[in-house]
Amino acid sequence: MSDAAADLARRLLLDEDARAVPALYAYMHSQESNPAAAIATLDIALWDAKAKGEGVPLWRSLGGDGRSAYLISDDHGAHAARIKLTDDDANDLAAIAAAHEALSRRLVEPVIMVMAPENWTADIAIARMQEIEQHFDISYIEAPCSAEDIEGQLKVSAAVRAGVANGRSFSGRQQFTPHLKARSLDMFILNIHEIGITGAIEMADAAFTYELPILIAGSAGNVGVHLAGAMPYFAFAEKSVVPDWLTTSVHCDNGIAKSDQTIGNGLGLRT
Repeated sequence: MSDAAADLARRLLLDEDARAVPALYAYMHSQESNPAAAIATLDIALWDAKAKGEGVPLWRSLGGDGRSAYLISDDHGAHAARIKLTDDDANDLAAIAAAHEALSRRLVEPVIMVMAPENWTADIAIARMQEIEQHFDISYIEAPCSAEDIEGQLKVSAAVRAGVANGRSFSGRQQFTPHLKARSLDMFILNIHEIGITGAIEMADAAFTYELPILIAGSAGNVGVHLAGAMPYFAFAEKSVVPDWLTTSVHCDNGIAKSDQTIGNGLGLRT
């Protein structure tokens, strides 16, 4: 736990009922100058404590059904592939071709998502995507331009076949809401290490109103997979590499992840 999260816990959470996670999440956000990442860290810990107090896996405490989740990853071993684009057209097309070939061996319709470099504008994204889409069907492009450029993302969405996804760095509803109102996104990316589990559930419910699918960004020990059955329109979870020192109750195989019956979020230190 970071120093900021530990300090926040001492100031605001001592003597509070850990079972009231959504209320505590709102309380932490109501106080000025609390780092969003620290709130997210504590929110994840509170949900773990709540599930352990109930004697159930985290997915059950969240109201889920423990269903499997399709994985998306940068390698070719998941159910879908994510390709980080560069400024090199030839290399990008080669990377997409390799992912498409690998996925086609197992899937009838490969799902490929691309991630734009941070320096791209809407016009650059449109030009590059129109070139790519002459050769491949791309499901989504992530962050084709600055997250604050709502008009730019609408422009990209109108000009290419791929949907537009964003939200990986968003830390609260104040960043998602303008996109919902403008209908500028075709998929929400929710990062529980930025927005917390409570925030992710809140934004998934908001996205459901607009029939938008959800992608859970990579998380420690793939703990985000616990949310699969608790979210409407859950589409994918990003596969994270689990370090040797960490144990997890989420098991990944052949592009699919599933949480077992371990109580709590299933994360622990390997002994």
